[in-house]
Amino acid sequence: MTLSDGQTGFNLHGGRFFGNDNVEKGGNKHKHQNSKCSGWHSAVAVAGILVEMVALARCSSTLSRAQRCWGRGRVAFINTEDDESWQDQQAMFEQALQLPAGTAWTTFNAFEGELPSLADLQHRYDSVLICGSHYNVDEPLEWIAKLFDVVRACAALPLMRVVGVCFGSQVVAAALGGTVGPNACGGYVYRNELVEVAPALQIMPSQPAPPSLNLLATHGQCVLELPPDAERLAWSAGSP
Repeated sequence: MTLSDGQTGFNLHGGRFFGNDNVEKGGNKHKHQNSKCSGWHSAVAVAGILVEMVALARCSSTLSRAQRCWGRGRVAFINTEDDESWQDQQAMFEQALQLPAGTAWTTFNAFEGELPSLADLQHRYDSVLICGSHYNVDEPLEWIAKLFDVVRACAALPLMRVVGVCFGSQVVAAALGGTVGPNACGGYVYRNELVEVAPALQIMPSQPAPPSLNLLATHGQCVLELPPDAERLAWSAGSP
């Protein structure tokens, strides 16, 4: 499983999970509508590149490049944002990630109680993508608790890929034993940050990552403690 929050990335379960919390609202109560910009698309594209790099490094070389990253192209998109101005997130992900032609997306509005069942996860989907939200992971909402259960179910499936972005990465971290809370700076982060990339991703011969990235970050909470056995892949001042 690989995921990131704020600008922190880490890996678990052989690179089957990835998350990125750049340029979105997740885990906060602020709504910066002007953060929906080309920088957001760039951040999602970076997430997609890192997903691919981790998958290619960690998964079986007998699979095709696309299969190692996204399985057979059946994606469950879990929408966690009920603000109408952000209901185009799936379209932005589809455009920015540029998945292979024929990739099938199914949307689940988690805030309306829609989530994939265990049978769905076992037989219908190869990948799960959990997007950002203005909600916090510690809010006592039934749908958030059920989303935690979905993450834990995914972690038990050896071939499932999971991408958590922003609030999504915080959900994954909290569900699997990490700690999520207010930013260490004590305030809301809305700025460009220098993201340091782990050497393990810089030395890949097929597609090495740069040693650092300058990305727009916006979040009110971040992952404070990684889940057990997690491997940190990237970090920044706002999300060390």
